[in-house]
Amino acid sequence: MNEIFPTCLPAQFEVMVGGRQLRLTHCDRVLWPDAGFTKADLILYYLSVAEELLPHLRDRLVTVTRYPDGVDHPGFYQKHLPEYAPDWLGRIRIASEEAERGYIDYPDIREPAALIWFANQAAIELHPSLNRVDRPGHPDYAIFDLDPNPPANLATAREVALRLRDLLVRLGLRSYPKLTGATGLHIYVPLEPIYSFDITSQFVAYLGELLVHHRPDQVTNERLVARRGGRVYIDHLQNRPSKTIVAVLSVRPLTSAPLSLPITWDELEAGLPGPFTLADRAEAQRRAALFRPVLQGGQRLDALLPVLQERLASSRA
Repeated sequence: MNEIFPTCLPAQFEVMVGGRQLRLTHCDRVLWPDAGFTKADLILYYLSVAEELLPHLRDRLVTVTRYPDGVDHPGFYQKHLPEYAPDWLGRIRIASEEAERGYIDYPDIREPAALIWFANQAAIELHPSLNRVDRPGHPDYAIFDLDPNPPANLATAREVALRLRDLLVRLGLRSYPKLTGATGLHIYVPLEPIYSFDITSQFVAYLGELLVHHRPDQVTNERLVARRGGRVYIDHLQNRPSKTIVAVLSVRPLTSAPLSLPITWDELEAGLPGPFTLADRAEAQRRAALFRPVLQGGQRLDALLPVLQERLASSRA
């Protein structure tokens, strides 16, 4: 039994992680053929960022995306904790009329061993819910998902993000950007978990409409891709109870194995940091703490609440 992870994993071996015995298999399997990254690279990466990543997963409903044959083969989403999961890996049971059993047993990913067990299952991508399980219906952050439609690109999303930052500053709200690991940016606004998803969704939609009004050539809230016309789409519907968004520090199942890493507003002012991949494990560790304030909440939407409530009433009329 190995007590310490080697820096280069053999194909199969056993290890203790946080007092849990894990058997890791097929560590030499290449999951990113173009980049050459293996399951061992995935496991070692998630082990290296576990301390900062787990608070963003703990006490939330987490959906994983698994690619057992590599990213050049079809993957699949998994909500239910598999029956073959170890007994020590906790479950969060949620009633669901859509589920065959009438409920979903989500995995309770709260310790390093749980994270590494899923990495061994080739769970590349992690999608936590926007609310904690003890606050159903009340997210503790709002998310602005800035998705550029070509020929708009990440540089265009950067310009929109800086305008959004200025709007949020005028409202007295702190915000924290991260790279999606794909083509866009995510802007998190931590909140006290006292607002419904309807309110936080209206909040994102309202500020998105202000940006569309000021720069209709650059920003859109048009849901149909064909009508976005090379602009940056602000998707307020990501702030719905059924939605999840890729976790900070998550790996993405794309060709180069990109990472969804935190960045700073100062960096965005200066340009565009990254992109970052599994090869940038040390950089991910360095940046991980940048997202700690997202979990501290403490912000309210009082100044906008009458407007948001009126918008919500109108949408239901």
